[in-house]
Amino acid sequence: PIVFRRQRGLHIHTHMLSKESFIKASCTVWGVYAVQMLATPKMLTESHFHDASTPLSVWLTRATSCSAFAAIAAVLKLETAEAYKIVLPWIVATGLLYPWSAKLGLFSEVKPKYPIHYVPETLFVILPAMGLFAGM
Repeated sequence: PIVFRRQRGLHIHTHMLSKESFIKASCTVWGVYAVQMLATPKMLTESHFHDASTPLSVWLTRATSCSAFAAIAAVLKLETAEAYKIVLPWIVATGLLYPWSAKLGLFSEVKPKYPIHYVPETLFVILPAMGLFAGM
């Protein structure tokens, strides 16, 4: 249900996004990335960055998919309130460590390709915002 609360003269929309929908959306996004990491690690790297894949980057990308699949499975078995406490920081950290660190050069000198890299940059602004909004 959609619920509005009146607060200081503003209508605040509080239940259009539930914690459960945020968790499912986050796991879906991570799931798509995990499938790509496993099945097409070279494509995932080379479509988003100007750097060429190496045997090491392909191996690391593919191996990371295992952790992603395990995290998704574990989170989806938890009660919503507990899962939310894990997924929100996970999504915020993912945004900082993956697309935003690449864009801003926070931890490395990788050079993202545009316009394709706008996809993860946008997703990892929308997902944390969804999570924060769902927690209101």
